[in-house]
Amino acid sequence: MRPLSEWTPASDPKFASRNILAFDLDDTLTEDSELMASALAALKKSHAAGLRNVLVTGRPASWADALLRLLPFEAAVAENGSVVFWKDPARIGNVERLYWESGHYVSHPPTRETQAHLLKLSEDVLARFPKFLIATDQVFRLYDIAFDFAEACRPALALSEAQALADYCESLGFSAKVSNIHVNVWKGNFTKIEGLRCLVEGIWRSELNSNVIYTGDSPNDGPLFGVVDISVGVANVHDFIKAGMSFTPPQFVTRAAFGDGATELIEHRLRFMRALP
Repeated sequence: MRPLSEWTPASDPKFASRNILAFDLDDTLTEDSELMASALAALKKSHAAGLRNVLVTGRPASWADALLRLLPFEAAVAENGSVVFWKDPARIGNVERLYWESGHYVSHPPTRETQAHLLKLSEDVLARFPKFLIATDQVFRLYDIAFDFAEACRPALALSEAQALADYCESLGFSAKVSNIHVNVWKGNFTKIEGLRCLVEGIWRSELNSNVIYTGDSPNDGPLFGVVDISVGVANVHDFIKAGMSFTPPQFVTRAAFGDGATELIEHRLRFMRALP
C-alpha cells in the first residue's frame, strides 16, 4: 500500500474523471458505531462540489434506505451487493430500488423463503461457535445473516475467531466475509462488486474503473479493492493486515483512521479538483 499523497493527477491520467466516491460505512465513515462529524462535513463538501457519494455497506437494506434519505449520498449498495438504491433526480424524495435474484437484479424484493436456509445455518453455527451473537440488525436484513463478534458481543472476539466462522460457512457452500464487527454470510454469487457495477455502469452509464474511487477498511472490502483502479484504505485497515487476514489490500492508505481517513480522501480529491482546469 502506498500513501494517499502519492495519488495525484501526475500519477493518474484519469484523476479528473474519478467523480464517484464510494465508501464503506462501519469504521470507514464511523468510529465506535457513530458517524464522525468530520466525515459528514466532508461528504457535504463533496456533494456540493458535484461529486457523487455512494454508500457501499454490509448493513441491512433498511439502513441504506434511511441513510440515503438523511445523508449526502446519491446512492447506496447494501447487504454486500444484494440491493441497490439510488435517488431519482427527476422525482425529489423518491428512491429507486433493485434486488438480487438468480444472477441479476430485479425490481421486486426477495420472498421470506430466501431467509429459511440462513436461519437453519445459524442454529448450526451458533452451536459450533457459541461465543458469537446474531447481529442486532438481523431483523432488518433481506439476504444475509450477520454473526456479531465485535459490536454488541462483549468482550469482542479475535479476528482469527471471526475468520474461523467464515471458513466454516464457506466449507458448507455459503459466501462469507469478515467486516470489522460482523461475519456476513449469504447464499449467492453476489458481492459488493456486482452491486456497485450495477449502479455505476447499468444505471449511471459510467465506468467502474475510470470513474470510481473506493474507500474501505476491512476484508469484506477486498473484492472492490481488487477491481477498481483507485482503492483507498483508511488507516485502521492495517489492523486486519497485521492480524494476517487474507484479502486484497487497497492500493493507497490514509494517514488518519476511521471517518477522519475518509475525510482525508475527500479533501485530497477536492484539493486537486480545485487545481484542475
